[in-house]
Amino acid sequence: MDDADAVDYKLDMTDDELRDIAESGWTIYVEEHCGDLQVRPPTNYYSGPWGSTRSAVAYAESPLAMIVYFLPKELWIRIADETNRYRQQTIGAVAAFRRAKMLARQAQDSRVSVPSLEDYEEKLALVYG
Repeated sequence: MDDADAVDYKLDMTDDELRDIAESGWTIYVEEHCGDLQVRPPTNYYSGPWGSTRSAVAYAESPLAMIVYFLPKELWIRIADETNRYRQQTIGAVAAFRRAKMLARQAQDSRVSVPSLEDYEEKLALVYG
């Protein structure tokens, strides 16, 4: 907090004025009087069955399963769409990486055959498609 944010908390009343207000107009609640407060009991707004549903109990063993259970379906659809879009966008990079690994293996062992980059991309498109 800098000086520009500082607030002056100076009261406009003296201690004597505050004492006068406390004696004449304010009700002071002390701990021994707090138990005298009576509040009406809450109204029962729902009288039907309550508790966990069978479907929620089925997922209760795992915290991750509970997250999956309670997240909205629309969110899961969006997550799936974004995941699929990301996979489609990265097919070229994944194919190039896998082919580079196979070329490195082929450099060590000449018996290893390495498919073309297009073959890798086609295979990944089938898997991710």
